[in-house]
Amino acid sequence: FNGIALTTEQLRDILSHPRIVGLKNSSGTIRTRKELLFLKRTIDFDLFEGDEWGIDEALIGGCDGAVVGFASTGVKLMKDIAVCVDKGDLDGARESQFALIDIFHKVYGPGAMWWSSGQKYALQYLGIISSAVSRVESQQNMPEDFKAGIRACMDAYRDRLA
Repeated sequence: FNGIALTTEQLRDILSHPRIVGLKNSSGTIRTRKELLFLKRTIDFDLFEGDEWGIDEALIGGCDGAVVGFASTGVKLMKDIAVCVDKGDLDGARESQFALIDIFHKVYGPGAMWWSSGQKYALQYLGIISSAVSRVESQQNMPEDFKAGIRACMDAYRDRLA
């Protein structure tokens, strides 16, 4: 769905293929998510949210789960969101969702310019991976003050992360 707007008819056609058992919606739009949830009423398939900003609302609305790029860093928060939704604790789900967004901003940086190396640096700092080397951006170019911000963020949220 990255940048491609599909019509309801196109989605229905895709879902009619016998080997399609689920979709990941990364469109970031409520309209596409609602169209897919509408189709779930008549077509049996699993629907996963792919946008970090909409996990709580997607699960509340009936999505089956979430598959997002930030999951390796925020998996515990994602689980917290799901548990809160399952318990009907919508305030708790929203609070965990906002924590996830706060961490996302601090790790990925302005405009998500450090999306790969920022996350790898955070994972290395948490002791989850051994190297923060990224093939996408040069680790050497990430400013030291940005790295310090990532470390401070990981320390502040350590008990709520992976």
